[in-house]
Amino acid sequence: MNDLDTLIDSVTTPEMEVAQRNAVLAKSDAPVSKSERIRRFMEKTPAARTRDIVDALEGFGVTIADVGNVKSQLKRKAEVEAEKAAKSKQAATAANAAAKKATPAVTSPPEISIDHSIKLDVLEAGIEFVRKAGGINEAQYTLTMIRRIKSL
Repeated sequence: MNDLDTLIDSVTTPEMEVAQRNAVLAKSDAPVSKSERIRRFMEKTPAARTRDIVDALEGFGVTIADVGNVKSQLKRKAEVEAEKAAKSKQAATAANAAAKKATPAVTSPPEISIDHSIKLDVLEAGIEFVRKAGGINEAQYTLTMIRRIKSL
């Protein structure tokens, strides 16, 4: 027996003894509420009916109303969490859609063959066309419309 005590003393440290004592005190000093008892019982036996819970926890003064209150609180908490998850998912979807809309599609410009033998009077006419159209973008739009009309 003496050898066993020596072995136990050599294995346990003072820090371990303090931790064990604190764990025991924390468990025994903290009173457990009716609601917590009901939640713990429901976790252990999720298929239990209200009457079963009341019968099992009768010694702790648990009533049908207590069980009903805990169940409704758990239900509301689950609904709120589901709403938060849905809103979060909806916000992420909206953010992804906005990011897709904001990112312009990268398209390569149409292949243009340039004739290097353009004369000065043709360039001046092109410049005048761009001015009358109101800028490069408007001139390109006008040319696109002319191409569409020609294809009809």
